[in-house]
Amino acid sequence: MPPPKVDSAVIRLDVLQQPPVAVEDEKWFFQVARGAFAQRRKTAANSISATLGVPKPQVEQALLAAGVAANIRAERLTLEQLAALAGALGESLPLASRGKTLERRGDTVTEVERRLYRLLLFFDAAAIVISMVAGPLHHTSMAIGAAISAGIISLCLVAYGLYFWPWKK
Repeated sequence: MPPPKVDSAVIRLDVLQQPPVAVEDEKWFFQVARGAFAQRRKTAANSISATLGVPKPQVEQALLAAGVAANIRAERLTLEQLAALAGALGESLPLASRGKTLERRGDTVTEVERRLYRLLLFFDAAAIVISMVAGPLHHTSMAIGAAISAGIISLCLVAYGLYFWPWKK
């Protein structure tokens, strides 16, 4: 019997007693971090500006104050640089306006969003059931189409959940 062609790895996670970086406002730090990574293939300044509603020149100025280039991408930032950026950006914004940056996206889940999410869940479940039923009935094209639809809807649900729900209470 040939050996399986499988690669494996072991991951060890250590729980830290203290956070790796000290920040003044942890909630603001995570808002800035989410904002930096919210839009792929964009610079950190563009992503933070679009996500948090802070003017781009102000974000670029905070990046420079944090000691990093204004055109850096979020994935190139170290944790220390991200903490410095959140601190610099927080200093340039009054505390009251920090909360308002989230109001642009809404701070609560609306009924329309709940209904949309439930509708996506329903379509996802229906597509999965159709693919499971159509396969044994030898309706291959229907099963494949339903499976692809279920996959796409599942991706939409995950994207919707990751993009909207962490920002809301």
